[in-house]
Amino acid sequence: MSNFSFIDKKNIKNSSFILDEKESHHIISVLRLKENSNLTLTDGQGKVYHAVIIELNKKSVKGKILREERILNEQKYSIHLALPLIKNNRFKIALEKSVELGVNEITPIKFDKSVKSKINYDKIHSIVHSACKQSTRPYFPKLNKLKTFREWYDSNAVNIVCLIDSEKTILDQLDLIKSCLINNHKINLIVGPEGDFSEINPTAPIHLLIIPKKKIETLNDLTEGDTKLVGKLFQVAKNMASKFGIDKSGYRAIFNCNEDGGQTVYHIHLHLVGGRSFSWPPG
Repeated sequence: MSNFSFIDKKNIKNSSFILDEKESHHIISVLRLKENSNLTLTDGQGKVYHAVIIELNKKSVKGKILREERILNEQKYSIHLALPLIKNNRFKIALEKSVELGVNEITPIKFDKSVKSKINYDKIHSIVHSACKQSTRPYFPKLNKLKTFREWYDSNAVNIVCLIDSEKTILDQLDLIKSCLINNHKINLIVGPEGDFSEINPTAPIHLLIIPKKKIETLNDLTEGDTKLVGKLFQVAKNMASKFGIDKSGYRAIFNCNEDGGQTVYHIHLHLVGGRSFSWPPG
């Protein structure tokens, strides 16, 4: 069991330290360390302190800092993980493993089909700290408050959505992801809820959004160089229509542009809608 513990920097003075009640309880009751035992402390911001225990009591552990070091953060990319509100035990496991694997930022996300509507922030903060200590991680991830998908989405990041029925895995697309990271070092990774993703204001039984990686705010911002990209979007729409069985009955592929055109997200995307009859003109 690791004796890696967290310490607030304000509790270090003149090479002496004192742990708060929670950390002290862990040292005394779980790790069962004694006076003159060595332990390693971190502030969660890359600073590591090698120390020795001088005094213990029921509510505090005091000691002396022998030496300190700064651990360089050599990660090439910053990973921001969005976790849906799933059942407690599954959420805990997902949180622990994400921290142990080195995720830099974590945001709990509430979806329409989430099985829960709120979280115990103090509890998940404690889970994150415990996982960091267990994996001897000197940099603790940033833990955000509960957000919606719109609040979490970052058009300037490489956004990756994990879908159960995806035709390809992340490993299958690793080269593509790396190519997107040449000039961008932030990855936004989102995992769907237990009830799967739901469409925002769906207009038909089948309503898919086909979104290019390149950030283009509106159709008005297209250039001649984007011709191939737009063609690719329609090719994907054709393939998805076949996959969802609406290619024979018919469907619509629609771009919205600016406010009067019904655009609400300013990153162009093609709507593929089908599964019912449509009238003309549209509403």
